[in-house]
Amino acid sequence: GETDFSWAESPRSRTRHFVSNIRTVAGPEADELTVRSNLLFFRSRGDSGRWELLSAERVDVLRRTDDSLRLARREVLLDHSTLPIDNLSVVL
Repeated sequence: GETDFSWAESPRSRTRHFVSNIRTVAGPEADELTVRSNLLFFRSRGDSGRWELLSAERVDVLRRTDDSLRLARREVLLDHSTLPIDNLSVVL
């Protein structure tokens, strides 16, 4: 049937993002901060009971603007040598 939603996956994924161990240091430029954090991503799909887990370090560069901080760059360093997930339709 028709719904009000459109998903990139069918059945759609159920996900959780955990961000921990957040560390900040001065960035490469005077108006920037470098933020390092650990990332854990969990995903399950449908009722199969199968689940997937990714772990990574994330390195963000935040740039100061007049009234906020903006993400200028993001690097995700996976702990896996190969991606243990068939497809990925989320931003880590």
